[in-house]
Amino acid sequence: MIIEGEASNGVASAPVTSIWRFKPDDPWVTKVDFVEDEVTWDISLDLLREALTSPGLRGSGDLLIEVSGIHVVLYLRNGFSTATVKLPVDEVQEFLDQIDDRDSDETVARELERFLETLEVD
Repeated sequence: MIIEGEASNGVASAPVTSIWRFKPDDPWVTKVDFVEDEVTWDISLDLLREALTSPGLRGSGDLLIEVSGIHVVLYLRNGFSTATVKLPVDEVQEFLDQIDDRDSDETVARELERFLETLEVD
């Protein structure tokens, strides 16, 4: 999913395009590619969900997340520089909803298949 936002380094701000990806084989993480900087951040889905459902700053270290008004705000540090990225909260929530819907369907299908395998007789 592509989400447009704004990035700031404390001196200047610029539009930013982020591509949010989820892979079922890595169910705890979402990959966020920032197109302009050609960089990818791995973000814990639990941390992202917690930030969207609990007030205040969440996370520690290189990544902090909070909801501020209509934005999800990511505070990113890589050891050399820092950036603040603001993204529309409704679009980030839509991404999470898509994961939850897909993951629920895949989980049901996977568990049903496992159950049916137990019924097979050699």
